[in-house]
Amino acid sequence: MSFTLRDMPQSFYVASRFSNKGNASRLGTILKQQFGMHWFRDHDWTRLETETPITSPFAPVFAARDLLSATNADLFVKLLTTDRSFGAFAELGARLGAGRIAHVIAEQAVLHLFHAHPMVRLYESEEQFIAAVQAYYQSGSAVIAPAGVSNYVPEPF
Repeated sequence: MSFTLRDMPQSFYVASRFSNKGNASRLGTILKQQFGMHWFRDHDWTRLETETPITSPFAPVFAARDLLSATNADLFVKLLTTDRSFGAFAELGARLGAGRIAHVIAEQAVLHLFHAHPMVRLYESEEQFIAAVQAYYQSGSAVIAPAGVSNYVPEPF
């Protein structure tokens, strides 16, 4: 199957708990360097120094920007942590509500009901996710489907 660069994901958004921004930033760097992608509309939230308090006058703008990025990026990845992240769950919900595929890297985290949604692709590790993206790019396939994913539905990003 042949493909053009236009067919491949160009933008991404990584959702995670604010305290996990180091890992989110590292994954973003991998996506940029290895696959030539970019944060959706340059919205790299991992560059923020502190978490925005709900009382901030900027909170509504930041919340809307996060959801816009989560729903519109070509590739959405949620990095689960052992602690719950309500913001990342909201972003996952917005992505699924928009009918878009969400990639979830679970690592050691406890899974939630919505991680079984047919539009969710689960990965046991960041390495498994990167290998799936690499396979997608090498094959020119219209899907990312890692081996062993039980809820796989063959659909494009």
